[in-house]
Amino acid sequence: MNINIIKKFKNRGKNSRDLKKFGLILIIGLLMQVIFVSNIEHSVAVDEGNPGLRTGQKMVYNPVAEEIILFGGNRGNGDTSLLDTVWKYNISQSEWVEINPGLSPISRYNHAMVYLPGNNSILLFGGRKNSDYTQLDDTWKYDLRTNTWEEIICTPKPPARQFSSLTYDSQSERALLFGGFGQNEEHLNDLWEFTPENNTWTEITTTNAPQSRYGHSLIYRNATNNAYLFGGRTLGLNDDLWKFDPSINAWNSVVTSTKPLQRYLHSMEYCSESDLGFLFGGDNENTQGRALDDTWVFNFTANSWILIQPETSPVSRLIYSMCYDSALNQVYIYGGLTDDYQVCLGDFWQFDFTSSNWIEIGDGSKGSIEGYQGIGISIMSSIAVCTLIIIRKKRSTAFRI
Repeated sequence: MNINIIKKFKNRGKNSRDLKKFGLILIIGLLMQVIFVSNIEHSVAVDEGNPGLRTGQKMVYNPVAEEIILFGGNRGNGDTSLLDTVWKYNISQSEWVEINPGLSPISRYNHAMVYLPGNNSILLFGGRKNSDYTQLDDTWKYDLRTNTWEEIICTPKPPARQFSSLTYDSQSERALLFGGFGQNEEHLNDLWEFTPENNTWTEITTTNAPQSRYGHSLIYRNATNNAYLFGGRTLGLNDDLWKFDPSINAWNSVVTSTKPLQRYLHSMEYCSESDLGFLFGGDNENTQGRALDDTWVFNFTANSWILIQPETSPVSRLIYSMCYDSALNQVYIYGGLTDDYQVCLGDFWQFDFTSSNWIEIGDGSKGSIEGYQGIGISIMSSIAVCTLIIIRKKRSTAFRI
């Protein structure tokens, strides 16, 4: 079509300035297409039926409904969007659904969450406000049966913090909270228990506690009723592993011959069907881009770390969310930051222990973007043709005697 138009211009005796104008029109159209598609791509990545780009969110697996619950987070790059809705991922249907419960905790990130099996609910504590970045010390329960939040007002309670870690002690039917980054930028090593039966927090006095830290991970091994803590930042980075014995409230260092690199802002889960600790990613600070993409499991029986080398793997990341599906024996991760904290992610992955491989889930943005590219090309062509018609009309009028 463009060649025929150019021939018509030549046949009418128009000079080369017409061709230059036409070329300029095409360039403008192409630029408009790039801008148009870029904006659409951002919109699709954030809003098309999934939680979108975010970091510092938390995910919890609900074994009753076999679904994943995601709450909170930050878009990254200074975006303080209010992310205070709940997202549920139906595993069997491979579908995200957004839920607005009405009364909700204020928008936050870097908080702690854990599943409470006794009453099919989720416990949430602390984090950092999206609006003014102050630390939080509030406690909430999310009832998975009614999709409602309830704030728990109690004294005493843990001081405000972010980057702490929560796990559930199935033996004593309580949640355990350790460490974090405090309101005055102090590093913490206090241990608290939350009793769901009467909604109370109690500080636990322990012996031989790990050094104060944040960005660590804390998991609970049901088989032996012990909690395990790995890594985190103190004055420097750590690669230490600790075991907590609830029967005597004592911590002990676990020494292994091989272990992952020092890190913080990673995630770790206890995988009950395999009786393994599962670790991915985090910030090593000395690695290019800072973020890591390595996958490790800890064999409690052999007291050893094992590096898994899957055929495919998520890109390196930190401050993402992870949960474990006990029904299918799979680990899920979502979002996070990569490349020196500059890029916020919105991808969703699962790790299957049967194949020992990572699989990306539901990347639906590609087809949508390709469709919008077609729209962009159509718009560009229409603008070019319409502009040419206007030029032709103006020229024929100007040269009319």
